[in-house]
Amino acid sequence: MQDSKNKESEFDFDYWMNLAEKDPAAFEQQRQALIQTTIHQAPKTMQKRLNGLQWQIDSEIKLAKNPMDSCLKIYQKMMDSVYEQGGLLDALTMSDSAIKSANVATVVSLVTRTK
Repeated sequence: MQDSKNKESEFDFDYWMNLAEKDPAAFEQQRQALIQTTIHQAPKTMQKRLNGLQWQIDSEIKLAKNPMDSCLKIYQKMMDSVYEQGGLLDALTMSDSAIKSANVATVVSLVTRTK
């Protein structure tokens, strides 16, 4: 038996599908509201990045020829973020020493000293 909190957070695919078919404007309005609510619930340090990512997704949707085209383009962006150099796969397979060396920075003094 599921508790009520899990039930509330479940995604109701049929509801969203029916809304998209019957009232695309309402679907888009509710989609945007849900996305913004989700982003606002994220840590403040991540919100700028999430807004930027959502902007990229929305841009792909607007530029696409049809819904399938937008789906494929967004899917390709996701796969690129996993498999491109420096992507998620690289991060997951990086050794501890590689992680430590990647986080090393040289500090350069910008203050000039006068005698």
